[in-house]
Amino acid sequence: MLKRLLFGLAVSASCFSQAGWAAGPNNACKLQIMANPAQWRVSGIDLFANDPTFASFDLQLINSGSGDCIGRISLDTQGSPFGLSANGSQRIFYNIIDHATGTDLTPRNGHSPPNASRVLVIPPGGQTLARFDVLIPTEFSTDGTYSQQLFVQLVNPSDNSIVGAQPVTLAADVPSSATIALSGDFTRVGGAADVDLGELSQGAVKVPVIVHVKSTRAYQITSTSENGGKLVLSGTGWSIPYRLSFDGTSVDPAGGTFQSSPGGNARSDNLQLGFLIVGSTDVEAGRYSDVVTLDVALN
Repeated sequence: MLKRLLFGLAVSASCFSQAGWAAGPNNACKLQIMANPAQWRVSGIDLFANDPTFASFDLQLINSGSGDCIGRISLDTQGSPFGLSANGSQRIFYNIIDHATGTDLTPRNGHSPPNASRVLVIPPGGQTLARFDVLIPTEFSTDGTYSQQLFVQLVNPSDNSIVGAQPVTLAADVPSSATIALSGDFTRVGGAADVDLGELSQGAVKVPVIVHVKSTRAYQITSTSENGGKLVLSGTGWSIPYRLSFDGTSVDPAGGTFQSSPGGNARSDNLQLGFLIVGSTDVEAGRYSDVVTLDVALN
């Protein structure tokens, strides 16, 4: 019998509740930039997926002044290195695209490319909505929350002065997870893997079965046995003790555990599942069986 376990982690990061205000020349433009939501959070990123994760976020630009607010939207890291990070980890690059025009506004050099975005004109008493598409690749080394603080600015195209600005935190949540699967020489019966060990004799039984584990960090596999680590001839008292092994590491089927290599990095392991007959096979003829459940959990 095969059991899969998936573990989720949600970590909250700090939010900005204030909106960005700025006044233009002679207070003719009074711009408020509001991020909706206040934190650009991309959740549920699958570390083992091949495709990047996509999300969209909106900014509302409101002019409560008496003159036009004119400018280009620019993203700035305020001197911080570009990329998402968690506790000083390697930085994960991302892309931010102006949804309306397809223009790349990613602040790879600390700020958006100059003159990249369209010029916005927000009339007195008016407002406009700007949408951004965020693409985050699955290049994370482990689970956790990765983030970068950005400043969204409206920049005057004539003199590059800041018309308005608003801090926004871009965050990526990579949940912790561990999954387990089997492949190889077996059949499926009622959703469980039925492994035929053939005619038994003491020693190793060679059956090509692989245990596949994908985990965001170190893990352990726990085995439980319906018959207490014995192959049993149903309806009789006959039994044959046996053991399991994972890549050669012997494990008691009845409550034994296999520990992966230590460390906090993600891994995709393919473990050879072995069977070792340790008891006498001088028993009554018949079909001997056991039901084993393999559980995987993060350390």
